[in-house]
Order: sequence, then structure tokens, then C-alpha cells
Amino acid sequence: MRINLFKYGFASFALFTAVCFGQTNQTTSQDAHTTSEQSSQKLIQFDTLTLNNNSDIITRDITEDKYGFIWMTSSNDGVLRYDGYEFKEYGSINSAEYGLPSQIIRKMLTRQNGEFLLAGSEGIYQFNFESEQFTQINKDGAEDLVETDDGALYALINKDLYQINSLRVSKILIPKTDASDIVAINALGNKLVISLANRNLLYDRDGNKFSEFESEFGLSESIGIINTIESTGEQVWLGSRTGAYVIEQKNVIRIYNEESTPRLPNNNVTSLLARGNGEVWIGTDLGLITLNNGSYRVFDSKNAQQNGLKGTFVVKIFEDSNNNLFVAIWGRGLHRVKNSGLFIKKYPASSEPNSIPQSLIWSIESGPNDTYFLASQNHGVQVFSPGKGVTEHIIAPTEANFWDLKVDSKKQFWLAEDEHL
Repeated sequence: MRINLFKYGFASFALFTAVCFGQTNQTTSQDAHTTSEQSSQKLIQFDTLTLNNNSDIITRDITEDKYGFIWMTSSNDGVLRYDGYEFKEYGSINSAEYGLPSQIIRKMLTRQNGEFLLAGSEGIYQFNFESEQFTQINKDGAEDLVETDDGALYALINKDLYQINSLRVSKILIPKTDASDIVAINALGNKLVISLANRNLLYDRDGNKFSEFESEFGLSESIGIINTIESTGEQVWLGSRTGAYVIEQKNVIRIYNEESTPRLPNNNVTSLLARGNGEVWIGTDLGLITLNNGSYRVFDSKNAQQNGLKGTFVVKIFEDSNNNLFVAIWGRGLHRVKNSGLFIKKYPASSEPNSIPQSLIWSIESGPNDTYFLASQNHGVQVFSPGKGVTEHIIAPTEANFWDLKVDSKKQFWLAEDEHL
């Protein structure tokens, strides 16, 4: 007789864990610059993520890999991986172990095919999830990595533009200008936006075509260097050094800057985030603003500390796949929006590290020291540890299917297997 088959749910392909972020909402009169229009909005408060030694995280970039781990660059000239519990460091102190020399990491990229790449002062590196090793694919210092929607991969290397195809790096020549003037690159659909010191170009690799970006979107004058681009359905948001521009059907329909209403803390837009719920977050080097259906909140030098922000120079605003919101402040740590979501970590069925060896898990029971006992089909009972994977077998693999698992107060195992207990 099968006992409580679906008591813990049917995990067909992976094991998930969830860690709740945040604390109970509190009210404060110093939440942000408020109006009657703003007062009905959800309270936004920040807390600061710290390393295992309680020191602040100083990061230039933050991203998520295909397994749900959060990666961030480190002030110790390496990168950090966060699993919702603790941080693991790669580079600097353990460069020989993981193949990542100590260096300044400027950009991280998770590609559409799951590849994880780093761009740093010593070159471009690809991470192997199975061996936990970084492999260098280019030796020249790189400033940026961008992938367009069609899967084309571009790199900014020593101020020149390159395309990476099957780990082969090829230079793209920019017409009628000095390629060393390239300051930034951003993806826009299948095309690439190239910002130079004095103008912006739109590159279409189909036919190797270049065009003037401003003229393509009906702009009469340059909007300055484009730092970041976000797409929201039919709208495109551009963050430049002269403000934030909203483009729809190749026409600018709205501009946010120091003179607009609502006004930005500063014209230099350093980061943009368009959320699925309609919110747009705009980060500048003097604070950030959130927009939502005509209402807004501003976080700047007047209220940043009261709301948990240790500074106002926004480097990156990031949302992971579980709706956790992170804000990186230059030189002042990594902040997380309280109550923004759950941290759900996926442990896939594969041979890679931190995975489970097969897919049919019938029951899960918590064990000591943050471990879990897994009862599964044809694999007995295993001990699983987040961050390490399966560490041992309590009951060796067998043809039997253990449908349910319990550990009683005497620490005895009780297993339900077909018609046996």
C-alpha cells in the first residue's frame, strides 16, 4: 500500500528550496518623497547583504546563473556566488583552485544557452559548472559582454568591438570613426547599440550594417552615451548620461531628467529595471526613482539612509527569477529590497555538482546541519546538502521505490515501500 504519496508533492525533475527574504513591513514618515498619489504604494525598505565575516559586499555587477545562484563581482578582485544561505568566493584567495586569476571583474553574463561568462582585466573566462573551473577564452582585458536576442555574443575589448563565435574572437571594424572611442555596448533586440564618445551607432550583423542611432529613432540631437537599455513589450527605455528616454514605435514619448516631473536625482542614468508588474526602476549616480502607473518614489541623499541605503551612486539594479530585488551602490555595498520575494534554488537532476543524481524524488525529510534526506526511485535514501550535493547514501541504491520517509523522535527511519513498511 502506498502511503502519503503526494504528502510532500511530486518532484519530477528537480529539488527546490525556498528561503524567505525580508521582515514584516513597518511604516515610517521618511520612506521617500511622498505625495497623496504615492501614499498608497507599498513601503520600500532596503537591507544590506554582508559576507560570512559580516563585511559589506562591494560589487560592480550582479547576475543569476541557469541554476538560480546569484553571482556578484567582488572588491577582492574575484566573484562571489550566493545560494540564499552563504557566499562562495572564486578568484583572489583561491585563484589556483578554480582557474580564475585575481583581477578586476567588470561584467558577468549568463547566456541564453546557459553558458556563464566573465569579462575582466585579464581576459574573458567561461565557467564549467561540473568541474567548477574557469577557462580563459581571451587574454586581453575586456570591459563588457553583451548577447543580442538572436544569440550573437559581443565583447568590448580594449575599447574595440569583437564578436565571439564558438569561442573564436573576431574584431568588428567600425566605419568612419576611431574604434578606440567606443565607450559602451548594449543589446536592442537582434541589434547592437554602440556608444562612442560623440555619437551612437546601431549595428545589424545581418549584412554588417551600421546606422546612426538617433536618426533611426527620430531624435534631432545626440542623447549622449547610452549606459543601459530595457525593453517592456512595445516600449524601449534608454538610460543615458542625459536622462531616461521612453521610445515606442521608434518615437520618443517621454523623457525623465532633472527638469521633468517626476524629476530624476541626476541626469546620468546608470541602471534601468523594467519589472513584470509594470514598475520601472531608474538608477542614477545621485539616487534612484521607482515609477508605477503614474505614481513614483524617489530615494536620494535626503532619505537614503532612513530607508536602508548606505549611499546614492547606483551601479546596478537587478531582479532575479524569483522577484528578489537587489541594488548595488558604488563603494557602499549590495542592498536587497525587503519582502521582495523568495529565494528559490533549483537543484536539477544531473551529474553536475550540487545536483541530485536522478529525477524521481518521492519524499523529503529535514536532517541535521542543514541537510535533507531524499527517498527516491531506485536510488535508496540519500543525504543531500545545499552547496555540496548528495554526500552519502543512508540506504544503498535498490530496485525498491520508497514512497514516503519519516524520522521519528528516536531518530529512527521509517520507510514506505510498495506494500511494506
